Amino acid sequence: MKYLILLSFLISLNSYALVNKGQMKDLLSGHKCKKQIIKLLSNWKSNDSWQKIANIDLSRSVYKTPSHKIGSWIRMDIQNNKAIVLQKMTSKMIISKEFAYDGNSCSGEMAVRSLKYDEKYLSQSFTDAELINSLSQNKKGIIYIWSPNMPLSVTGLKYLKKHAKKMGVHVTAVVDPNSPKSDIDALVTSGKIDKEALRPLESYDLIQRGGLIHFPAFFSYENGKLSRAPKLGYEDDKQTLNYLKKQF
Repeated sequence: MKYLILLSFLISLNSYALVNKGQMKDLLSGHKCKKQIIKLLSNWKSNDSWQKIANIDLSRSVYKTPSHKIGSWIRMDIQNNKAIVLQKMTSKMIISKEFAYDGNSCSGEMAVRSLKYDEKYLSQSFTDAELINSLSQNKKGIIYIWSPNMPLSVTGLKYLKKHAKKMGVHVTAVVDPNSPKSDIDALVTSGKIDKEALRPLESYDLIQRGGLIHFPAFFSYENGKLSRAPKLGYEDDKQTLNYLKKQF
């Protein structure tokens, strides 16, 4: 993996079982720093349900949730109920705050880490900025992630474009960033993929939502609201039409 996808914490292992805000408060019950944690979460505008992240350390429970802003996510690491680390994460920065009770008060400092990437590569990729533009410029649409290693994701894109055009649904097709360039070029040369579908997915937000778990992946949006998780897997002609009718 490279660039922004290095920040996708165990995405391939994620479960989509969600924990609402009330349940999250219950998980914090008994922690000496509960009030301070909830206050910071409120300041960071964690206004959605939480998703548990799989990890091999059974002494920890890790969750994540999108904030109110596209491209900004919040991560909570509960470590045996002794220390809790909150992180606000974007493609450019990670802000961390550890809450630990020292016997008298809650201690811990805020830490900020800046992240840098290949700007030339990102300028040719589908980033959070491109995602925001798509949500603002189109009333309803699908962001479709394909891979040359999944031939059915190439076939499915043709069905999606055909039916979406008739329904007035905008389609943005982007490719798995780990795809070999030679495989992509071969599909372009054969006429199976249009050049407009060649931008690699480097949207931190879509990656956090599970955009690289499996191909194809469908994200739907309408009136600026993006689906929390993708629909994964190939859809034939009829299934694609039914999916679009259900979404819109």
